[in-house]
Amino acid sequence: MTVDEFVEWCAARDDDERWELVDGVPVRMMAPQTPRHTDAKGFIWNEFRRAIATAGLSCRAFLDGVGTKIGEYTSRIPDVSVQCEPMDDDAVWLTAPIVLVEVVSRGSVTRDGRDKLIEYFGLPSVEHYLLVYPERRTVVHHQRKASSRDIATRIVEEGEIELSPPGFSVVVSSFFEDETFRPSTI
Repeated sequence: MTVDEFVEWCAARDDDERWELVDGVPVRMMAPQTPRHTDAKGFIWNEFRRAIATAGLSCRAFLDGVGTKIGEYTSRIPDVSVQCEPMDDDAVWLTAPIVLVEVVSRGSVTRDGRDKLIEYFGLPSVEHYLLVYPERRTVVHHQRKASSRDIATRIVEEGEIELSPPGFSVVVSSFFEDETFRPSTI
């Protein structure tokens, strides 16, 4: 099926399951996520929103849900994404994502590190792809080199990651569990 047919198929379903379209075939997304995984997505999204506001950019950070059209037969739903071009608030697809993030789990290592790396950098607007490993407190930052198809990769465990373009920095430690966010146990 095409991406447009996929959107209609999803709308007709009477369940809360989440799907991606891969080579024309609907694929159910991962089983329920761990608290570590969902916390990491929230921490990353919050850090992106903070950094975008601090930089005074008109970009928007999205947490899950908003899809990325890879081609006529493939669409993905990144864990966190950033788009700086204006978009309709009712859109289901990012039109020009610039930063895409996946929080890696055991079941997604190959898909996130190989398949999505190739797919995401096939989009001309994508400048950065971050693979976040919460259990290791590590980020693999893939960045498109200026005016080329070459991708630079670095492993970051502390400090900041500069995301230019569009022109903001994120603090790596803010992506991971912080004891100040954990509720106290009684």
